[in-house]
Amino acid sequence: MIRITSLPKGSAQTVVRPAPGPKPITLLIIEDDATTRLALACMVADDRFQIVLATSAEDALERLPAIDPDLILCDFMLEGMNGRELCQGLKSSPRWRYVPIIVVTRMDAIAVVTDLLKSGADDVLIKPVRGAELRARVIAALRTRMHYLQLGQADRGYAPPRHAYAQPRLTSEKDAAPQAGAQRSLNVYV
Repeated sequence: MIRITSLPKGSAQTVVRPAPGPKPITLLIIEDDATTRLALACMVADDRFQIVLATSAEDALERLPAIDPDLILCDFMLEGMNGRELCQGLKSSPRWRYVPIIVVTRMDAIAVVTDLLKSGADDVLIKPVRGAELRARVIAALRTRMHYLQLGQADRGYAPPRHAYAQPRLTSEKDAAPQAGAQRSLNVYV
């Protein structure tokens, strides 16, 4: 089941978090193509993830403090600010430098991939993206983020929060590929 909720821009209520329990894992997907945006959201769908969609880097940056993402998945070729510029800006910020960024692109030239990695991307995937590989890379990037938070190296000015991805289930093999015929729920905030 997919539930898409439209939320106002710049609102402090951009992301609604459940009251008790651990902070949900928030994935921010930045993609200007609506079909690809929804496809990426479906590929990473998981009950533990809260997915927020943005149509441009500028839209994402405007809402970033309210979204407080645990991982950013963005397209390289965005209108306006591109994925490379977004990576450079976020990685130079003490608040966002430990948030993993996975960039997806159609450009498979080694120079492009190398440039993205040097600019701050934590991982680069070439389109078309395979769902199982994307999920595995998202889990790996979140696991690395969890380690940074546990070590207290994230520059947030407070103790590492308890995250839903601190659960042991995150590292299991069943996270890499869903069971055949299994129903998944997807809550998407735009």
